[in-house]
Amino acid sequence: MDDSRRHPRTRPATEPAQVRVVAVRGEIDAASAVRLGEELLGLPPGGPVVVDLREVGHLSAAGVRVLRGLAGGGRLAVVVGPAAALVLRAAGGHDVFDLHLSLEDATRSWS
Repeated sequence: MDDSRRHPRTRPATEPAQVRVVAVRGEIDAASAVRLGEELLGLPPGGPVVVDLREVGHLSAAGVRVLRGLAGGGRLAVVVGPAAALVLRAAGGHDVFDLHLSLEDATRSWS
């Protein structure tokens, strides 16, 4: 199996002033959710965070818990693709953080 699809990868994306954007791709399962959580918690303190999950093919319950934990610490918006949207809506994620279909909408939500 292609290792890049099995483990989530984060990378900084273009960021409007004060909004931190983290793009994630691959699969977020129980094992990789721990690493994702560490990377997200390791972000420098600052303004709201946008997590872009459009390139995530699988999002496990462990991944949802990581996002919920981050949402508890401040403002969080999530950009969803088809796979993440189904899981987050079923898990009630839309009650915890803002879900968006585009990065532009997510970053604009704090304007």
